[in-house]
Amino acid sequence: MKPLFIFVLFSIIIHPVQAQSTSDLKQQIDTCSSDSVKSLLYGKLAMQFGRSNPDSAFYYISKGKSIALEIGNLTCLASMDNGMGNIHFFQSNYDSCIFYFSSCLKTSMKLNDSTRMGAMFNNIGLVYSYQAKYDTALELLHKSYEIRKNLEDEGITSSVNNIGIVYQKMELWEKALEYYKEAAKLKEQYDQKLSLSNTLNNIGIVLKNMGKYSEAIPYYEQSLGIAIEFNDKIKEANAHNNLASVYHDTPDMIHLAGPHYEKSIALKEEMGDKAGLANTFGNYAEWMMDTGKPSKAIEYIKKAEALNEELGKNLYSSKISRFKADIYNQLGNPEEAYKALQEAYRLREEELNEDLNNKVADLEVQFETARKESEIERLSLETDLQKAELQNTRIIILVGGGSAILIVILLVLFYRQRTRKMKAEQEAQDLQIEALKKRLIDLNISPSEPKVDADQLNEKINTPLSEREFEVLKLTLEGKSNGEIADLLFVSVSTVKFHLRNTYGKLGVNNRKEALDYVVKTS
Repeated sequence: MKPLFIFVLFSIIIHPVQAQSTSDLKQQIDTCSSDSVKSLLYGKLAMQFGRSNPDSAFYYISKGKSIALEIGNLTCLASMDNGMGNIHFFQSNYDSCIFYFSSCLKTSMKLNDSTRMGAMFNNIGLVYSYQAKYDTALELLHKSYEIRKNLEDEGITSSVNNIGIVYQKMELWEKALEYYKEAAKLKEQYDQKLSLSNTLNNIGIVLKNMGKYSEAIPYYEQSLGIAIEFNDKIKEANAHNNLASVYHDTPDMIHLAGPHYEKSIALKEEMGDKAGLANTFGNYAEWMMDTGKPSKAIEYIKKAEALNEELGKNLYSSKISRFKADIYNQLGNPEEAYKALQEAYRLREEELNEDLNNKVADLEVQFETARKESEIERLSLETDLQKAELQNTRIIILVGGGSAILIVILLVLFYRQRTRKMKAEQEAQDLQIEALKKRLIDLNISPSEPKVDADQLNEKINTPLSEREFEVLKLTLEGKSNGEIADLLFVSVSTVKFHLRNTYGKLGVNNRKEALDYVVKTS
């Protein structure tokens, strides 16, 4: 179970934002005589339900959009499309999200509304980052940055912060840290204190991923302080969760993680955030296991499983089942462990098949796109040639046959050169597609087992390695990354790191290379 610790400030342009209850908004709608204002009020009301009740959110935003279309108010229409995009984003419907944000962008261009254009480039860029289309995302986010910089629009803080998010997703930690720190300065400059909480949280996440745990903690604590000051329970719950995570990964501070997990759970239960609660239940169960409480761990992993089933989500389902098997083993219940392990392998096979199918579908789309682009290029070339031939006819009339022949020869040479280039590009595309298909086939190839004997190794060290520690060590010596090991063993990266730290301590080494040298010498 890998928690998703990226929390972003999304640009929502609906109406001047003020804290209002749903009952107040409904009363204003009932008494409002202006259709345009009523449309915007429906948009605000929809945002109240954006995360917690998507059906209600879509209902109210549709009401607002119907009014905007009826009165022909483009400003209201742009706001409703923006709101619709945000609601789809909350539900991870990224294609629909891009559709509505792009619709809002087109309307904004008609209105020559540069402020909203900057916001939409920002939003669309961020959504592309969630689809792992990082180059496109960065291009759009930098457009947003330039527009907002020229306008001296304080929304520039969101653009800079989101560029940091893209680099974070690309695991370019130094670049992510650079943009997050710039965003933090800008938010302080514009007195965006509550939004600053998000960026401080993200700085903490990046530092944690860079292994700088002690530097991450003050940023999480600052983020938590701001959330408490503004009584923002979502940000408070996230900050507690992230503090728990960094303490969980620090052996001499692991005992401090529990209270933060518990506070995050309490807040998410209070808010009814079932998706976030399922995630924290899973993390809390891991902490229970790592601190020797398998009975409590199974209790919370079952809660996480039940919530995921209720939400219709299969995220990390195979890892949850594998983790259950580990817990039942610790509890001395091999029958339940076996059942959980069988379920884990079944779910893992489904996930791999789905992943492979998605990748094949992506390849087919790429191939079809490349083919169409090649056809468009060919037709364009033919059109250019026809235009050139027409111009050539005029030249013949003006300057005579000799010059015309020369021009025709040049045109033929040009056409041949362009044709060769197109053919080379097509061949390159075909080779890329074949390489990608080969990579898909290679996904099913398993690495060979390392020649390391657990009993032989344990005889030569003071404190024997556990079965799991030895399993992690074997995969490490095969050259697997922490992320790959986590995927193979159906555990989190933090759990892999935890076992490696224990293993290195027992072997008296500091890193993978020293561990390999030790095993080779003792074999």
